[in-house]
Amino acid sequence: WLKQRPLASPAGRASKCLACAAAMDALIPHFGWLPLPGLGSVHRLISHTCGAMDCMPGNLGGPKVLRISLVSASGDGLRGRFYFEAFVQPATCHPKNSRIHHRRGHETVDLGCEALDLDWFGDEHEVIVQLVEFGGSKQSRDVPVCELRIPRAVVERYSDEASGHLDIRFGARHFLMAPLEKQEALQRKRRFQDVLLPSSIATMLFAKLGEEQGLHVPSNDELEALKAENSRLRAEHSSLLVQSGRGEALTGLAVPGSSKGVQLTLRIELLTRREAGHGAADIPFRQASFQEIVP
Repeated sequence: WLKQRPLASPAGRASKCLACAAAMDALIPHFGWLPLPGLGSVHRLISHTCGAMDCMPGNLGGPKVLRISLVSASGDGLRGRFYFEAFVQPATCHPKNSRIHHRRGHETVDLGCEALDLDWFGDEHEVIVQLVEFGGSKQSRDVPVCELRIPRAVVERYSDEASGHLDIRFGARHFLMAPLEKQEALQRKRRFQDVLLPSSIATMLFAKLGEEQGLHVPSNDELEALKAENSRLRAEHSSLLVQSGRGEALTGLAVPGSSKGVQLTLRIELLTRREAGHGAADIPFRQASFQEIVP
């Protein structure tokens, strides 16, 4: 991609491109999508460490921009003021939040095709969009009530459909968001907490202490596996009760397609990263008139 860049590019940027090219040529063919704990993959690690995110075009394998356009939302699960939070897994940056929306009555909320842009490396497992109730005081106290998980293959399929089309119907779908259990919703608050000891080290210490006392302390992976199995069994039990006509006796479980769900319409696009333009940083833009210029 160096040949595609103009000769006026700064020398530092050109040298960085050479470093990225050497790293990509050496590692990507063999270990490109090898998962690394906490880092995603070798492809993603090189993009951050060597600066490929800044100098490598998206059409040559570099990172792209995942654009999620919020079209509309409806359902009895929408109450008062709310906003949407979007992020990818595994995550490399903070989630993107939408504007605050307000639902009045039972009307469908027009979200104005608000765009949430996220970095997309191509090795993500899924995209998660959560509906968060707006508390009005601190963001750390806002609690998500339901979420939508879109696998990577689906993201790529819908983005291919939307490519080259201005019509919003291309690449857009109507999704049903799944309610979150209280324990899952509280996990969001961990991002706002001051962690003195990393969770991985704390887990190792607890496991060591448990072994000395003859107790088995489950790891985070085991806990997540148990939670997933419990959710699956609860969903199967809920489905069987509904099929047998006794769904009304079920309390505390979410039934897909129930009146308490939230329907969300999204459009998904994968866009090539754009620059402001060659030399845009050197253009003498006008100074803001309301700010005093201090020599």
